[in-house]
Amino acid sequence: MIFISNISTGDIIVIQNQYSSLDYQKWIVNSTINVVSNDYIEIPVAYDSGGYSFSDEQSIILAIQKVGEVGPTGPTGPTGATGPTGATGPTGETGATGPTGATGNNSTVPGPTGTTGDTGPTGATGNNSTVPGPTGETGPTGATGGSIIVYRFGCGSVNPTDSSTYYIGGITDLAPGSSNIISRQIPTQFTGQVTEVSILRYPAGLAGTSESSTFNMVNATQSTSSVISNSVTIDSGNGIWNNYTLASPLSVTAGDSLQITWNTPVWATNPVGVRLLAHVKITY
Repeated sequence: MIFISNISTGDIIVIQNQYSSLDYQKWIVNSTINVVSNDYIEIPVAYDSGGYSFSDEQSIILAIQKVGEVGPTGPTGPTGATGPTGATGPTGETGATGPTGATGNNSTVPGPTGTTGDTGPTGATGNNSTVPGPTGETGPTGATGGSIIVYRFGCGSVNPTDSSTYYIGGITDLAPGSSNIISRQIPTQFTGQVTEVSILRYPAGLAGTSESSTFNMVNATQSTSSVISNSVTIDSGNGIWNNYTLASPLSVTAGDSLQITWNTPVWATNPVGVRLLAHVKITY
């Protein structure tokens, strides 16, 4: 009982068949033993190995392996040989720039020429020269410009109705016609192009609202036409002159009959007593 009571945590207990060392069970004490005086001892253990199963009243051997206390630390051994050099570590950050060194002596070898700098600003204009410069060569003679002729178109007073077409010729006190007839035409004696038209609109009775009319230059002989303007208004009681350059000049041949057509809009308020005058320029 006294011997067993000295068992400590970590000690090893082996139970073995008395006649065969191969038949055993190995246990390890894993906690403090419990001694019940003059009765029994309780030993907490954990199974380790062996696996043999004993029978009743089998002769056994009980062996206790006492784990000794850890002895004092021994003296430090000699320093071992230096190991091989390790791999080079990564490059560290660049250090701060050092102070500028003293200026060296001037070089005796010319350096390369640098690139040309940007052009500087223009200087102030100098005084005019008092010495005449040489006369330049005479240039070639330019092409002769075309001639022009202007025809006058017009009509007497009219109270225009909505969405109507009126024909205007050269009799300026004759009301515009509602059909294409000779009295509303002017024959031309030149071959060329109608390039510009100026139009005066004068509503003697009442100016209309600002809806736009369309005026066309018509070659009645050739059945061709060109738009003078599609944004002509008759909304000023004082009369309005406008000059128009034809986007598509109208070709004419000597003997062709010309006229102007006026396509009216739908007015909120129609003008009253409108008189028209137009100057038609032909370049030939």
